[in-house]
Amino acid sequence: FLIQRQLASNWMVQAGYIGNHGRKLPLQNEFNPAVYGPGATTRNTDARRPLAPTYRGMWISTWDSNSSYNGLQTMVTKRMSSGFTLVAHYTYSKAIDDACQQETLDQCRQQDPGNRLASRGLGEYDRRQVAVFSYLYDLPFFKNSRGLVKNTLGNWRIAGINTFQGGQPVTITTGSDV
Repeated sequence: FLIQRQLASNWMVQAGYIGNHGRKLPLQNEFNPAVYGPGATTRNTDARRPLAPTYRGMWISTWDSNSSYNGLQTMVTKRMSSGFTLVAHYTYSKAIDDACQQETLDQCRQQDPGNRLASRGLGEYDRRQVAVFSYLYDLPFFKNSRGLVKNTLGNWRIAGINTFQGGQPVTITTGSDV
């Protein structure tokens, strides 16, 4: 849903809501997880599995993960006039999922196979705030000069694209069975 409004002959603003809900996303989970309890150590992990000693750890891939994205997107545009043009974007959003969305599933594992909602949180692609500015400015120097001065020092432009954004969410892992 977007709303646009022209403020002057060369200024325009836009604001909108963007939303997305993903279903049936890939997820990798432990099929034979070790049961946690008193005396649990990394040495007896395989002995604490429900299907032990016949089966050790088994990872299965399913397609039952979910994600959601909600964002406010704004934009200000100044069309070229007086040698200056600007396009400025700002997004305030939140992305949530219960599994990671990497290209490979080898690192996308649930932290507690018995409680899937424990892994629900900010998605790794969540960027709460993002601002992008693109601009172009025709420098006014030496425009009315002649010959070599105009050809070498005149008609220069300054252009750029600057992006400012919040950081990635951090997932803390230990690498051991705790």
